[in-house]
Amino acid sequence: MTSSDPYSLDRLVDITTPSPISSWPPAAGWWFVMMMLTFWIGVLVIRAYRRRRGRAYRRQALMELGELRQGDFATLSILLKRVALISFPREQVASLVGPPWMEFLSASCPDFILDSASAERLCTGTTVSDVADCDSSSWSRTIDQCANWIRDHRSGALT
Repeated sequence: MTSSDPYSLDRLVDITTPSPISSWPPAAGWWFVMMMLTFWIGVLVIRAYRRRRGRAYRRQALMELGELRQGDFATLSILLKRVALISFPREQVASLVGPPWMEFLSASCPDFILDSASAERLCTGTTVSDVADCDSSSWSRTIDQCANWIRDHRSGALT
């Protein structure tokens, strides 16, 4: 039996808490932030993909460079010419031989420095048949410099 007294303990009820506020769906501002974030991530992914695809010839040339026999300056010169033909206008590169070819390589990558014997062999495109004429340290320095040129040359027309 309940009493009619409004202050009676029989009429006491537990405190009810409101249901928690849902975090989904987010407010309009968060939708905008998510759309902008998705857009910029997409832009960055596309740029990274294009850059990677655009530098594939460099990776391929570096793999071929690692497979060259010691003293094979003719193949080395052909490899560098192929890379240059991809990176620069054909009219600017195709006719270069000898000292102008070396000047072009140096101009397109300032860090490209070869010793005079290696530069001469690369200019003429000769193959050193006698390995004694081309010691391994000279050949490895030449390969390192050519690898630097392949990695670091500036693409586009030179003035």
